[in-house]
Amino acid sequence: MGGKDTVQDLTLVGDVGGTNCRLALARRTVSGEIDLNYVERFPVAEFNHFYDVVVTYLKTIGAKPTRGAFA
Repeated sequence: MGGKDTVQDLTLVGDVGGTNCRLALARRTVSGEIDLNYVERFPVAEFNHFYDVVVTYLKTIGAKPTRGAFA
């Protein structure tokens, strides 16, 4: 990620399962494709709440996206 990216360009996306939670930052490229960055996997058994996973992830990467989408 670089160039003209801003916090407003970033969306926190996640695949939340019973074993792992995968999180990443997504942004739409000029050509319209979705670019994923900072993909991380967290074992859910190591966290009490989904919120704790998200806080840990965001502190690790130092980003503050304004949107989120989870499945």
